[in-house]
Amino acid sequence: MKACYALAVVLGLCRGPTAVVSFLPPPATALALARAKSSASEAAGPSIAASSVAAGGRGSRLAAAREDCKSCMEAELLEEERKAAAKGGGAEGAATRRGALEEFNRREKARNTKIAFGSFLSAVGLFFCQHAAIAPAQANPVVLLRAMETTSAPLATALTNGKPTVVDFYADWCENCKAMAPSMREIEEQFKNQINFVVVDGSAEKNYDLVDAFRVDGIPHLAMVNGKGEVETAIVGAVPKDVVVDDIKALLAGRPLPFKGFDMFEGEDHNIKGQIEIDG
Repeated sequence: MKACYALAVVLGLCRGPTAVVSFLPPPATALALARAKSSASEAAGPSIAASSVAAGGRGSRLAAAREDCKSCMEAELLEEERKAAAKGGGAEGAATRRGALEEFNRREKARNTKIAFGSFLSAVGLFFCQHAAIAPAQANPVVLLRAMETTSAPLATALTNGKPTVVDFYADWCENCKAMAPSMREIEEQFKNQINFVVVDGSAEKNYDLVDAFRVDGIPHLAMVNGKGEVETAIVGAVPKDVVVDDIKALLAGRPLPFKGFDMFEGEDHNIKGQIEIDG
């Protein structure tokens, strides 16, 4: 989420409501516009600023000031053109003012386009950031488990690289498996550079040999394997996240596990590498 937000900020997408405000003139500009309005109040006629100020906040006040300023320029220009026509001269000055007004209108149009575009980007950015932040929590647990299975290291590799291994057996019809899926994903991410986290669909026929090798007779089934390839315990059923985390920390430290589940290999060799085919 942080990386997403940081990227979005760089792209100008996640500035939130302030994105629109950033396109508006600073207070000094508002003051100048208000002075322009005040100095030409007679030519401009009734002001719309009062109602706008009462109705809105900073953005409304600045918008009202801009409209008043524009009205001032138009009124002054019309008056100058009328006087020039009556005198039969002064057309050059009026043309200059007309050009200034057209330039003012051009800039206003460009500015309003920026505001509209900025508002759109802000809305899109906030939508993206919010949905990116909540996506993991709302992900379909079965989809999450399958994705974790797809990215798991091959078990043969996991059991020969000297790191502790957690083998998580699940099935897509297992409610406890689905309930634990988000926590398992968080644990995998937390220890991704320290342990092997292998997720196995125990209901898939292709994995029946692993189900037999690990003595899986209930799911979820978490096999805790030390760096030597020995299964120290099996945690079967729904368990709190901190129980799994504490056992993993003990595996990493070479300490006795604080939470012992079932000993599926009681009286037998606990080294799983002798139970399954390991290449090389």
